[in-house]
Amino acid sequence: MLMAGHCQGTPGHADALLKRIRRHYESGFSVNKELATLFLNLLGFNKGEPANVTVADRLRTMSGVEFEQFVAHLFGGLGYSAELTPITGDHGVDILIRKEGKAGAVQCKRWEDPVGEPVVRDFLGAMMGAGVTVGYIAATSVFTTQAQEFAQKHGIRLLDLDALIEMAASR
Repeated sequence: MLMAGHCQGTPGHADALLKRIRRHYESGFSVNKELATLFLNLLGFNKGEPANVTVADRLRTMSGVEFEQFVAHLFGGLGYSAELTPITGDHGVDILIRKEGKAGAVQCKRWEDPVGEPVVRDFLGAMMGAGVTVGYIAATSVFTTQAQEFAQKHGIRLLDLDALIEMAASR
């Protein structure tokens, strides 16, 4: 019942939420009320907002700049210095990150549709133009199989919606 109140009365939403929780534990693990409450708090469900507003909803409704600031904040929590690039003329790099003498680039995609290989391919060019070898693409959706394969070949790390939520919850 606790979980159902945060799932807009849709069994699919409840199932997706339970899968996110179970992913952190061995299969067959049972979710009790205390654990469900803990995860709901970590995922931002019990912050006084309407039950139908989820972390994913908040991310998808942010402006482009707000989403970039959110992602920069996540990288800051991982020990990176993060600098937003200018809104125009960023040449495909939204955030420059630095840690332990290494520079990297982050591109943010606040999309609902899957991010495809052309975006990852273009970002590789942007990384080369910025002179960095570390790259991340953060998206509010998922990545196509082709995008994942291309990114893996070129050392680009992909952060989909679930990965961003997990990063935020671990802070």
